[in-house]
Amino acid sequence: MTNNNSATALTDLAGFPMVLAVSEDEINRKFAEIYGNASNGPETFPHMPWKALKGKGWELDVDAVSAPHIDFKTNTKNGCVLRMTIQSGQFTTFKMVMPDTDGMPDPADIKVVPTTIPLDGLELTVTATISKIENKEWSDKDFSAQALFMDMTTIKAVEVTVGNNLQFDISGTTKASLETLLHDKIKALAVEHPNQLLFGAARLPRNVKETTGPLAATASGFSTTVNSDEDGNQKGAVNFLLCNKSMPDIRHSNGAGVFDHCLLHGDDKATLVISDATILEHFVKPALMSNWVGVDLSLERHGTGSVPSKLGFIGSFDFGVTLDGHDRSATLKKLVATIKNDLITVDYNWTSSVYHWSADIHVEVSGTQTIQLVMQNGKLTAIPKADKPHIATTDTNLAARIAGDIFSIGIDEIGRLGTSMKGKKSMHSINNDILSHITPSLGNFILPGKSVLQYVSAHLDRHLYVSATYK
Repeated sequence: MTNNNSATALTDLAGFPMVLAVSEDEINRKFAEIYGNASNGPETFPHMPWKALKGKGWELDVDAVSAPHIDFKTNTKNGCVLRMTIQSGQFTTFKMVMPDTDGMPDPADIKVVPTTIPLDGLELTVTATISKIENKEWSDKDFSAQALFMDMTTIKAVEVTVGNNLQFDISGTTKASLETLLHDKIKALAVEHPNQLLFGAARLPRNVKETTGPLAATASGFSTTVNSDEDGNQKGAVNFLLCNKSMPDIRHSNGAGVFDHCLLHGDDKATLVISDATILEHFVKPALMSNWVGVDLSLERHGTGSVPSKLGFIGSFDFGVTLDGHDRSATLKKLVATIKNDLITVDYNWTSSVYHWSADIHVEVSGTQTIQLVMQNGKLTAIPKADKPHIATTDTNLAARIAGDIFSIGIDEIGRLGTSMKGKKSMHSINNDILSHITPSLGNFILPGKSVLQYVSAHLDRHLYVSATYK
């Protein structure tokens, strides 16, 4: 992954607040469902049959090929590889046979003898780039479906490989001619049917100003990631690089959208990854500012390196508190929220004083509250916890007496001032706030076969990983 030490200083997820990774395996499974075991009809890719494709001294007929299989492992930038196997086809060579006679033969005696060999098992490999196109069928007056697809008009290479069951060897000029003919045929079909191999689409609002919700995508780019697991199995994904209102523009910097490992969680069909900065900005910050009204919190975004993003308090903030039976003024000095592993952590520090007839006694209170986001009984659950605050004062007996007063302020719940929660956001409900925005966000992604994503589960590991499946 790109980190903060890069020259571009990309923040969040390699420059994006959200990324949807869609499994290469699931795209291929959807292709198998859509196209069946064989592609042999006028409405299927690659529009079979191909009849009498002629070359020098030979003719190619293909009636059916296997369902297309996509592989994102390629050296072609923003590219992918398509693999198909001819299931029904034949290769015919033509040989001119001259009559056994002296002198010039009579043209009527010259014969052209065809030799036909079945091509069942011939493997086709096509390398091309991924492009974006608006899918009119999935769009409407309010949303434009920006689809990713394998753009066959940008073919970089076509190769044929002879399977073990073929009765002859294709090599030399014949192989080169066959590959050229297939290249031209597939490219011509791509011009006629430009968006056949769709990997999915993000439905984006035509009017960004009307976008609602912090997790609603306003623009999208793409990248691919492939790596192998510990058993050597390939794990690949196409990444929808998503912008939102806070970061509305696509990043074109070096390293933007580039990850050194697949973002898919486990065996997910798709994983929506939401950056720690996005969680802090849109869910933690509103809760804290609702309770500490008037506090100025500023977000410091970091990238995918080891330094987490930070929601920090600037300046000082005065509030009232009752300590040891007296109303006193207090000053908030620190309120910092970060996300570490599966914990949202809020560190605080404030100072006050306790009345004493000879001289007020200075008090400094500091501590940490956490909220853990975990799956419990199939639901994303928020578990708040407050450690016992550290009370620094010159009077140890006083520290014990005012401990109860401090908890009555509301520090027992993260960011809460006072015992009344009326009109305030509770950190207990941050899980519900997040889920209320995840569901509609996932609903704006369409995968092959018009499948729509739906929420399965989520877990916090600095960033929020949302597991999704097809609806």
